[in-house]
Amino acid sequence: MRYLFLFALLIPFVSCKKKAPSFKKTVIAQVYYEGRNHNAIKEVCALIKNKISIDEQGVLHNYTTKEYENHLRWESVFNPVFKMLDIKQEGKVVKATISTRDMRTKFLHKKPIVTKELIHFKDGFISKVEISEYVDVEHQTLKKNQDDFLTWINENHPELAKSMMKKSVKGAEKYLEALQIYKRNN
Repeated sequence: MRYLFLFALLIPFVSCKKKAPSFKKTVIAQVYYEGRNHNAIKEVCALIKNKISIDEQGVLHNYTTKEYENHLRWESVFNPVFKMLDIKQEGKVVKATISTRDMRTKFLHKKPIVTKELIHFKDGFISKVEISEYVDVEHQTLKKNQDDFLTWINENHPELAKSMMKKSVKGAEKYLEALQIYKRNN
């Protein structure tokens, strides 16, 4: 509930002319993850000036604010839950340990994925989120379950295979549809 108050404080920042939030960086990071929990896309994007980079251990995704809004809409279809297990500021960077689960990881990984993340800032806005370490992830289980699922869908429902991989709301909905069909048949 306390995050609702923080969201209310962010409303002035959701405009065409962005002004940097004047909160502690740890608070901005907490609002960022809590906003993603509540699909508060505009509020999350208010914490980003013009672009954001997401670095997953060397795999870099660069988004404009508009592209990131679309990514968050896609992500929201899977009902993500982010739990902040630890947070601290070290210099100009916020270090956080995050537990993430959603409908995909629940099926593919069977439990939340825990990561250590570095949140970087530029001019008071979040500029980069870097996954510096996977603390609790079983890569072999994740890969095997994903490969089995994708192989089965490609063989049995090729009409879903291509559309479900699109990073759009419709693509995410097709992914969930394919997941339900797979679960019923396996």
